[in-house]
This record gives sequence, structure tokens and C-alpha cells, in this order.
Amino acid sequence: MNMIPQSSAYSRMISDHAVAPFARNVFRGKPIEFEPKLEPTPKYLMLTRAHRRSLEETAMLDLLNKTAPVFKSAGAQTMRMGQTLTGSDLGTYMLGVTYPDMSAIERTYDALANSHRSRSRYALNHEDCRHRLSLIDTGRAEGNNMQGFMFYLVLYGLIVIILIVVQVLAAAQQVGLSALAGNRENLVLTGFAGRLERATSNSLLALALVSPAVLMTHVSESVSNFPNQLMLIFLIARIAYVAMYALGVVWFRTVAWLTAFTCTALLYVGLVL
Repeated sequence: MNMIPQSSAYSRMISDHAVAPFARNVFRGKPIEFEPKLEPTPKYLMLTRAHRRSLEETAMLDLLNKTAPVFKSAGAQTMRMGQTLTGSDLGTYMLGVTYPDMSAIERTYDALANSHRSRSRYALNHEDCRHRLSLIDTGRAEGNNMQGFMFYLVLYGLIVIILIVVQVLAAAQQVGLSALAGNRENLVLTGFAGRLERATSNSLLALALVSPAVLMTHVSESVSNFPNQLMLIFLIARIAYVAMYALGVVWFRTVAWLTAFTCTALLYVGLVL
């Protein structure tokens, strides 16, 4: 405790970022039989503070140990219990459980509500019951994957917009603005303009197909490094596909199309599994 104020990083938090600690407690750990799972990296921490109402501590810990498999099967990754030794709430118990995403938290408490053992466990008197905290990895937020994931989709959307503009300009150069402004009946673009038209149509279809998978993954907050890499590969493959289609490169453009399509399919599979 004496070393913390001497830390330069701690000093920057206080002085530069207006962080204001208002409570600091020491907890004595209590034995909970729970095998931790650290992959993927936990993103959320659920804290439950409670007082014992009628149970002896040994009986309470026994019930918690029997309830631990409910947490485990629902997706909890680590589970720890402690009792305060300092501060204004001496003797208060704190249960900390980490999760990979919000859906795992909901599954856990749905399972607890249906568990006979959990009903006994609630002989504990819960206070400030469930506090969700986003965990921060050392030096960076876990949200970086999410930000990169969504950034790739936005970047691809921007590329499609630019492609549409380039395609219209190429078509206008070939057939003139008056033909493009008309009903375009029997209008057939050839050469570079024609290839750009087909590449643009395919790119719009790819955008419509990949967007729901990206948005659903974002909502489920289950982004890990693998989907992030899938979106990067998708983006590179789609750029290569458009470039090769416009230049008339065959076969290789098909490989690029298949690569991007496979990435899209894997995103959907990841949502189902």
C-alpha cells in the first residue's frame, strides 16, 4: 500500500485523468472449487456483495461450492470469494465472477433462478447486488477488437461508396451522361465500365451479406481475435477482388471472392455455435 502512491502510472491517473479513489478494501480469500478458464480473455466482472443472514460461513461456502457448476456450465470463467478486513463494511462478503460476454451473464442468472441449490444460496442477504464491470487488459481496453471489427465494416462500406462513384464516372465516359440519366433500357456497358458495373453489384451484395453478421457479433459482444482477423481478411480479399475484376484478371479474382465469402460464412457460423 505504501508503494502505490510512488507509482508514476498511479500518479498520472490521479493528476492527469482525475481518477478519484473513494474506497479501498482488503479481502481475505475464501475457498471456492472452480477451475478457471482464461481463453478467451474475460471481458466482464460481476461483483456481488452480501452479508450472511442465517448460515454459518462453512455452510454458506459449501452451498457456493455446490452452485459453482451452475456458473461454470453457463459460461463463467473465474469465480472467487472474499471477506472484507478493512473499511466500513467489515465482514461483508464479495463474490467476483468473470465472463466472456453479456449473454453468459444472462445465462448464468437464468440458470441460478431455476436451480434449487441457488435458492438455498440466497439465504445470503444481497446488497448492491450485481455490478457489471468491463475488464481492462494491461495498457489497453479489451474493446480494441470490437473497434477494429466495426472499423473494417465501415471501411468496406466507404470503399463500396467510392467504387460506385468510380463506376458511374466510367459509365458516363463510355455512354454519356444523357444515357445514364435516362431509363437505361437496353443500355449495355462493355469493357472496363462493364466490369466495374458487375464488380460494384457484387460488392453491394457482399456488403449486404456481411453486415448482419458483423452487427449481430457486435451486439452479442463476443468479438475475439479470430472474428477480428476474419473481417480483416474479408476486407483485403474484397479489395483484391474488385481490383482484379476491373483489370480483367480471371481465376485469381475467383479465389479472392471465395476467400471473402468463406470469411462471411465463418462469421455466421460463429454466431450459431
